[in-house]
Amino acid sequence: MQSQYTQRKQAAMRTRKLIYETALQLIERFGYNSVSVEQICRECGVSKGAFYHHFSSKKDLLNQSRSSFDSAMQQEILDLDGPACDKILLYSHLMSRLAEQSGVEVGRERIKNYIEAKQPDPAEPFFGVEITECLLKVVRQGQLDNQIRTDMSPEMIVSSVISFAVGYLLTWYSQNGRFSLSENTVETGKCFLDMLLPQNTK
Repeated sequence: MQSQYTQRKQAAMRTRKLIYETALQLIERFGYNSVSVEQICRECGVSKGAFYHHFSSKKDLLNQSRSSFDSAMQQEILDLDGPACDKILLYSHLMSRLAEQSGVEVGRERIKNYIEAKQPDPAEPFFGVEITECLLKVVRQGQLDNQIRTDMSPEMIVSSVISFAVGYLLTWYSQNGRFSLSENTVETGKCFLDMLLPQNTK
């Protein structure tokens, strides 16, 4: 019985992954508004019932594309054996990689959904609460270890880091992904993080 349950669960996870990845590919190719649930299902070879079993709507699928990445990103950041600034730089790299994998069209639609919903948190289209809390934990420990300046609050530092990342994302979306987001955020991120070092380590 347990084996059958596990097999069904694995099959469901494969179907969900297939729907998700196919939808992102279609949206990136044809645009969000031009892709229907029917088209996604036809491309995947699944029923509409299967789609709605895993996602309540196309918008829900977009939200899942970020939240499904948050936990893995958080764990990878915390598991990195290195100073706080290296962990923040890893965050920039992972964030960029997610955006590039999802594509420009998906990112633009997230922004549109954010504006229409009038979300109170300016980082909400891009980062979940879990990632913000993860960065706060990294910064607080970095301050205790004299790796990050202490004349700014952890909240202010994390807000600055997220603002930097969001700014790069918006530029990348507006330029239709014409430059390497991951390479640029890491390289300029090193300069940005230099400003977060304690004065006695510069």
